[in-house]
This record gives sequence, C-alpha cells and structure tokens, in this order.
Amino acid sequence: PSRSHISVARRLAKKVNALTEDDSENVRAALAMVATDLAPLLGKEATISDLVPQVLLLLRDTTSEVRLNVISSLGSLNKVIGVDLLSQSLLPAILDLAGDSKWRIRLAIMQHIPLLAKQLGKEFFSEKLTNLCVGWLGDDISTIRKAAAENLKELTNIFGAEWAIEYLIPPLNEIRKHTSYLRRVIAVQAFVAMSTVMEPEIARTEILPLILQMTTDNVANIRFNVAKGLKTMAPVCGSQVTDSQIRPVLAFLVEDPDRDVRFFAKKTIESLDEK
Repeated sequence: PSRSHISVARRLAKKVNALTEDDSENVRAALAMVATDLAPLLGKEATISDLVPQVLLLLRDTTSEVRLNVISSLGSLNKVIGVDLLSQSLLPAILDLAGDSKWRIRLAIMQHIPLLAKQLGKEFFSEKLTNLCVGWLGDDISTIRKAAAENLKELTNIFGAEWAIEYLIPPLNEIRKHTSYLRRVIAVQAFVAMSTVMEPEIARTEILPLILQMTTDNVANIRFNVAKGLKTMAPVCGSQVTDSQIRPVLAFLVEDPDRDVRFFAKKTIESLDEK
C-alpha cells in the first residue's frame, strides 16, 4: 500500500477504536463485519499495533452477533498477519458462540469451522476444537446435528483420513453405541459422510465394518439409515466389497419386519443394479 493509503487506513483504524465502544450493538456488529478489511491497507506492523487490539475487543463483546461477525470476517486479517496472534483470543469466543442459547448462532459458528480449521492449523485445532465439533452431534436441534455430521466430513477432507482415524472415529464409535437412538442415527450419518472423502481402502477398513454392525440395531430408524448409507458407501468401497459385504446385508434388510427399512434396502439394491 502507498503511504497515503496507509495514512487514511490509520485514521480509519482510530475511528474503529471509537466505534468498538459504541452503545449500539447494531453499530458494533456492522463494524465487526468490515474492520478487518483495513488490514491489507495498513500492512503487517500497523495492523498489529492499530487494528489487532480493536479486533480483540470485538471478540470479547457482550453481544454474540458481534463476536460471530468478527470470526466470519477474519480472512483479510489472516492474509496479512496470520491468526497466531489471535488464536488464544479466538478460542473463548468460538466456545461461547458454540454454546449460545440461539441455535442459529450455534449453526453459524459451526459453518465457519472449516475455514477456521485451515487458518488455525491441524495441531491447534486438534487440541482445542475437535471435541467441540464432535459434541455438536449431541445438540438438541436436528439441524445442528445434521450440520455437525457434514462438518466432520469437511474436517476429514481438510486434515485427511489418518487424522480422522485418530481424532474422530474413536469418539464417533462411542456415540454409535449411545442409548439415545438419535445419537446413533447421527453417528451413522457422520460415518457415511466422512467415508466419501476418504481413500477407498480406509473407508472399507475403518468405516464400513462399523456401519454394517448397525444393521441389527433394535430401532428401525437406524436400520433404514444404514440401508440409505450403504447406497452412498458402495461406490466408495468398490464393486468387489459391494458384492461380498454390502449386498448380503441389503438382502438381509429387504426381509426386515419394518416397512421403511425394506423400502430403503430395496431402493439401494435397485441403485446398485443400475451401475
């Protein structure tokens, strides 16, 4: 940036300083969306001295929308200084939003997790935020639980299958045995989603056996989710495993006493026959 740009940006940064303490939460929320856009104009040193303190203040704001808006607009800041300087302040803000009483806030912060994972890096994320992401599978709101399953797929895609084997599969395996069938359903859905971004060999050896074990669950909802999930997993696992392991299970589910289980098993078999 030119000197004139930096000069203007520094004056604006001073305005940001004043607005972080504005009485209106709407003003602070709007500020949080755009304040970090000054970083490329300020450059690294001026961003650290003039902008980072204001961003840290906004991350500690009493209003959840303000904190969420800061987190959603960290891209510009990350490009200029990285998020190392903010990581310790980011963590409490993320954890607060993750437990917010408004489910839409919880959903919104969850949707930022894949980007935050890339910005914060594997080591920090694994230690500080993986448990949070798995914990969302137990949320009372079904929309959150479904988004959480999709989130684990995105994290598997970002950090790799070996990371998922270490950090995600063990806690998911425990959820798979939970007394609540809603937890068991979401474990099946998370496993299936994650398998689609894994190497076939890993999906076959690490995920498929766990899904096949759910075939005998005493709740029909679980069994028909297994039947639906096998439709997704078959192309990942390959024709040989489909014929030797998946089709026999589907043949068993087609004879299930529950109508919905029979329906989805039949649908999956029809889908496999078309390929």
